[in-house]
Amino acid sequence: MARKTIEVEAVRLQVNEMLRNSTCSPDTRRGMCSVLEDILHRTGNYKGFQYLGAPEVPEGEKPGIHWDKLRNDGIPDERFTDTDETRVKYF
Repeated sequence: MARKTIEVEAVRLQVNEMLRNSTCSPDTRRGMCSVLEDILHRTGNYKGFQYLGAPEVPEGEKPGIHWDKLRNDGIPDERFTDTDETRVKYF
């Protein structure tokens, strides 16, 4: 008999790897995020996400955040300037 279910954790890990390593379009990654978030919310497994920095994405691709531009003095920073909001990992 064929297996009819898949573990949510396996899907989360696979999508995280694809979001980190892919060079496909942001629209494609947006679709991945949407499907994964739906699965995580429906199963009660959503635990948030974190933006990926430059060392975590392929060379030449935009990161989700510039961690090196974090400011602690209340002045608006540039952490999200020239970034790709689809470069994330889900917990």
